[in-house]
Amino acid sequence: MSFAAVAWIVARTVYKGWVAKLAHRLPGIVTIGQQELVCFIAGTVVSLVLDSALRAMGVLGQGAIRRAGLLA
Repeated sequence: MSFAAVAWIVARTVYKGWVAKLAHRLPGIVTIGQQELVCFIAGTVVSLVLDSALRAMGVLGQGAIRRAGLLA
C-alpha cells in the first residue's frame, strides 16, 4: 500500500470527524501521543546532529566502513 493511499484514508477519517470522536473517548492516548511526539522529534534531531558530526569527522561513511572490514 502506498503512502498516498494511507494519507488519503487518514485525511478522510479526520474530515468526517472520526478522529476527533476517538480522541474525546480516549484522552489518555492523546496525552501520551503528544508527549511522545516531542520525544520523537528531539531524538530525531539528536540523531541527525550526531550523524552529521561523525560524518564530518570521517568516523562514518564508506571509508570508515571499509577500514572496519565490514564492507568488501
